[in-house]
Amino acid sequence: MQDSASLKILLIFQCYPPFNVIGSVRAAQLAAYLEGHGHELRIVAGDGLPFPPTLDVPPLKAKIFRAIFRSIERPIDFGRKLLGTVETSGGSATVSRDGMMIRAVRAYRALFAIPDNQVGWYPAAAGAASRATKDWTPEVIISSALPFTSHLVAAGIVRDTGAPWIAEYRDLFSGNPYADIPEWRQWLDRQIERRIMTRATAIVGLTPQMSEELAAMHGKPTLTVMNGFDVRNSSSGPPVETGRHLRILYTGIVYPGRRDPRPLFEAIRSMGERGRRVIVDFYGQDLRGVQATASAIGIESQVRVHPTVSYSESLRLQDEADILLLLLWDDPRERGTLTGKVFEYIGAARPILSIGSLDGVASNLIRERGLGVTASDPQIIAQALDRWFDQIDSLGTVPSVSPTARQGLSRAEQFADYDKLIAEVTSQRGSGMVHHLPAGVSS
Repeated sequence: MQDSASLKILLIFQCYPPFNVIGSVRAAQLAAYLEGHGHELRIVAGDGLPFPPTLDVPPLKAKIFRAIFRSIERPIDFGRKLLGTVETSGGSATVSRDGMMIRAVRAYRALFAIPDNQVGWYPAAAGAASRATKDWTPEVIISSALPFTSHLVAAGIVRDTGAPWIAEYRDLFSGNPYADIPEWRQWLDRQIERRIMTRATAIVGLTPQMSEELAAMHGKPTLTVMNGFDVRNSSSGPPVETGRHLRILYTGIVYPGRRDPRPLFEAIRSMGERGRRVIVDFYGQDLRGVQATASAIGIESQVRVHPTVSYSESLRLQDEADILLLLLWDDPRERGTLTGKVFEYIGAARPILSIGSLDGVASNLIRERGLGVTASDPQIIAQALDRWFDQIDSLGTVPSVSPTARQGLSRAEQFADYDKLIAEVTSQRGSGMVHHLPAGVSS
């Protein structure tokens, strides 16, 4: 495939290094890919984001225009402080107070966080985009959401410049399964999204299911470009020692009631002496309930909860683990979700233990490609752990995933389709068809 001609491309990414969140990783890699293929870039990126500034900023020629993030939730913070100073007798009074605060937060966000709770970034981002295009006219605009506010910024620049716009969705906006909003607000989000997206030339989704939903909603040419994994030249790996512990690693966020490690913990408890040889390490920003669940099941000494680490340290830990734990929400609304975390794990070439949804795109990919085990029944999970223990006790290690299982899933292989789409939108040859995964790549 021939690269598209060199173009001036404006990228609008709220999530961008050094802020350590999974969207920043994709943004940095896409920027590096496009610049490496000869395009001239300018980037509008977030500043002051509420994430650890632990990602390396890629050494690109692109000029970055930083836009400060301003939270719109100061009234919520004030309310929490105010309620925290109110003396209660505990018990039901405390529960009532907490319930009142939860309802107040939901109501505030529904009324004022429009289009999302990142809208406080919009004024600075719109100004940064105007500065970026004052003496430089983009030939293509690419924005990435969520937050949908990024698309709002892009739509303004499209109006001013007339440049074709590729709107990338890492997650759905209206119809997002994790949105906790009333029905009237869901309706409003759909209206906002439809109106803004009339200006888009084409759409990129991260899974075929997401692309199909977006194409049906907006009637735009739609391409699926999965996150993909970075090829790593790591010499590290799990230790080779017969009879040792089996080490399971989780990195990321645990959403209480949605991503549940309980089936794994119950499997470990059921395994007797072998179960006591399992160590599960959790690293992340929000791991509420993990230790409490482990304690309730009686395996608290085998579950260790750690704070967030840098991206490079996270990759090193993944390379050195025996098994990588993926927690999925067992709900029809998440069947089309395929997070960047899945591809980080694939990049480590360690077997994945996926718990939760068994018929979603993530679990199907893991099962069909032979990347690990998908299960939600503690008995089946225990059987998988026993097989991995057999390997440790005979070989001293759990073998890596086969290279053929990862074929076509690297980030470079996935991003190659961006060149095709850029060529289409700049030549105005959009066909209106939904393009699925490249040949040879299973969904």
